[in-house]
Amino acid sequence: MVEGNSLLHGRHHFTRLDAFGKVKNLYGQASGTKKCLEMIKASGTEIPQEMIDVFAEQEKLYEAEATKFCVGPLSDSDLTLSPLVLPSRFVEDRFRASFDP
Repeated sequence: MVEGNSLLHGRHHFTRLDAFGKVKNLYGQASGTKKCLEMIKASGTEIPQEMIDVFAEQEKLYEAEATKFCVGPLSDSDLTLSPLVLPSRFVEDRFRASFDP
């Protein structure tokens, strides 16, 4: 049942890619908020260090979560729905080489 495995692997890949994207966004929000608060504090506005530390901890947490994901490119076999792979008469290799995987 190659096609079932291929479909599951493809679905798993995109699920992990989506989860990685969410964690990466949360990391960016925590990091950006921390940097913003640090800049405001450096300009003389009273910002409690505890507030900055909350975002620093979130930044570390989401960075650690993001490193758990290893989302590489899909292989040709992952994109194949049949165990029989024939060359396509509609896709030329010279154009396919220019595609960004």
